[in-house]
Amino acid sequence: MGLGILIGGFFIYDASTYREDLSSGDIPVSELALSPRRGGPKNLPIVDHFIDDDESAEARAQKHKPKLVVLGTGWGSVAMLKNLNPDDYHVVNISPSNYFLFTPMLPSATVGTLELRSLVEPIRRILPRIRGHFLKGSAEDVDFSAKLVEVSAVDSDGSEQRFYVPYDKLIISVGKNWPVENPI
Repeated sequence: MGLGILIGGFFIYDASTYREDLSSGDIPVSELALSPRRGGPKNLPIVDHFIDDDESAEARAQKHKPKLVVLGTGWGSVAMLKNLNPDDYHVVNISPSNYFLFTPMLPSATVGTLELRSLVEPIRRILPRIRGHFLKGSAEDVDFSAKLVEVSAVDSDGSEQRFYVPYDKLIISVGKNWPVENPI
C-alpha cells in the first residue's frame, strides 16, 4: 500500500512539473542532408551536408571550410584532433569505434589497479571543440582521384548502408585493429 502511494505521488509530481517548451521552433535542416546527391564510381549517396550544419550561424560558416576527413580513433587521430585549430576545417571523423582506448595501461585495468573507464576517452568529448562530426562506420575504399571515401555503416534496421564522404584533406590513421583483406 505504501509503495503504491509513493509511486502514485511520483507520477503526480512528474505530471505537475512538466512544461511544454514553447520557445523551440523548427530546426532548419539542409535539404541536401536529407536527400544527398548521388555520384562517384558506384553512384552512391554523397554526404556533403550534415543535419546540424544549418542550426547556427557558426555551423553554417563551418560547413564552407575545407573538409578534413579523419579515418580512425587511435593515437594519431586523437592527438591531431585535440591539437587542431577549430577555425581551419570542417571535420568528419569516421571509425567503427566512438572512443579512444589508452592501450598501454590495459594491464593495470586487468589487475584492478586502474578502472577501465579511466582508459577510454569518448570521441564525443573531443569533436565539439572543433565543431566536428562523427560517423560510426568503416571506410571501405578511397577514390583518390574523385576525393571520396566509401563508408559502410549499419542503420537502425540493422542493414548495411554505403555512401561516400567527400574530402579536401584526408588523414588515414586506422591503426592495427582494422581488418586487412590481404595481409602481406
